[in-house]
Amino acid sequence: MKAEEIQNVDHQEIDRRVRNYWLQKGLGITGVVLVVLHGLLLFAGLDRIMWIGGYTNVVTRICIILSHYVIVQILIFVIQGAETQISGSLTKSCDPFLYEACLYRVGGGTKKQINLALAQYYEGNFEQSWDTISRVSPDGLKKKYKYNYYMLRSALLFRQGRAGEVRNLEDEFQRTIGGREDTVYMQLLCASNNMRRALENKDYPSAYGFLQDYTRLYQRDSQPWVKVGIACWEGVLEYLCGNETGADARLAYVEKYGGKLFYVQELKKIREEKGKEETEDEGRTSGETCQNSSGEISEDV
Repeated sequence: MKAEEIQNVDHQEIDRRVRNYWLQKGLGITGVVLVVLHGLLLFAGLDRIMWIGGYTNVVTRICIILSHYVIVQILIFVIQGAETQISGSLTKSCDPFLYEACLYRVGGGTKKQINLALAQYYEGNFEQSWDTISRVSPDGLKKKYKYNYYMLRSALLFRQGRAGEVRNLEDEFQRTIGGREDTVYMQLLCASNNMRRALENKDYPSAYGFLQDYTRLYQRDSQPWVKVGIACWEGVLEYLCGNETGADARLAYVEKYGGKLFYVQELKKIREEKGKEETEDEGRTSGETCQNSSGEISEDV
C-alpha cells in the first residue's frame, strides 16, 4: 500500500476492527484457561465430594471430561473467529486497503505475509503483491493458506506474461494434496488457471466453461468478494463475446458491491476502451464529426 493510500484509510475503522479482534481473541483464550482449570480442580476434588464409587464415579468423571472438552472446542472456534474481525474488511466490505492496514497491527509470520500479498493483489498493487508472496515458502502451508499462495503466484505470473511457469506450480500443489479439502482447492486452482489460458488463446466459450466450473466449486462461499470476482470475470467474457447488455449488468453489480477491489477499475477500463473503439468505428462510418442532419453531435454515440 502506498503512502497516499494509507492516508485514505479510515483509521477509526482500523482501531475498531483491531480492538474487536484482540477482545474476541482474549476472551476466548481466557475462557479456555478458566474451563481447563475448572475441569482439573473439579476432577481432582471429585473423590472428596462423591460419597459413592464404582460405576457412578466413572460415569461422572467421563461426563466432566466430555462437557469441558465441548466447551473448550466452542471457545477455540471463538478464538479462530476473531480473524473475521480483520478479514471481513476484505471478504465482506471489499476494502483491501483497510484489510492491509489492519494486518499490520496483528499477528505475524507466514500466514500474515500471505494475507498481505492477498490484500495487495486485490488493491491492484500487483508488483508489491509479487514481492510479498515471493518471500514466502510454501513448505508447511495448509488448506486455504496453501491455496491462496498458489492462486496468487499463478494469477501474478499470468499478469507478467509468464503463463508457461504456472504448470510447475500446479504440479507442485498436486504433490502436496493431503485430503478432500486440498483436492477441492486444486480443482479451484486449475479451473481459474485454465480460464486464464483460454482467455489468452481467445477461446471465450472454453473460458466461460472453466469459469462455470470455478463458480460451481465455490458456490459454498457466498461472501461478497467472491460474488464480485465472479461477476467481474463474467462481465469481461460478456464484453469479449460482444454481449454488451450482459456485460453492463455485470459491471453495474461490480460497481455497486465491489467497494475498493481492483475489479471495479478494471471493468471500467474495459468498458471505456470498448466505448472508444465503437466511437472510432462509427466515426469512420459516418464522418469525422459524427454529427446528425441538424449539425448537432448525435446523442446515440
